[in-house]
Amino acid sequence: MLTKNTCATYARHATLRPMATTTTPDTRAEGRRALGQRLMAARKVKEFTRAELAEKIDSSAEAIRNYEVGKHAPGAEALTSLADVLGVSADYLLGRGRG
Repeated sequence: MLTKNTCATYARHATLRPMATTTTPDTRAEGRRALGQRLMAARKVKEFTRAELAEKIDSSAEAIRNYEVGKHAPGAEALTSLADVLGVSADYLLGRGRG
């Protein structure tokens, strides 16, 4: 049975030891850069400019650039649209498969 003292002990330890996370800011940035590289490669295979791709997914060339350089990651809707237009899977863009 948990007592008031036991709960206080758990609370104290929780504040002293931060919870481990599987995704750190560095790994998120690396993931965005890797997604950007796959996105750029798929765009070049289709021979689209950033502006042409942006028009096809109702976005801006600046947004496509930000995705490709890893500054931002596309949301779910944009990711799905990009995958459809480029003829690859969203899993491929996310690095979870071959395409």
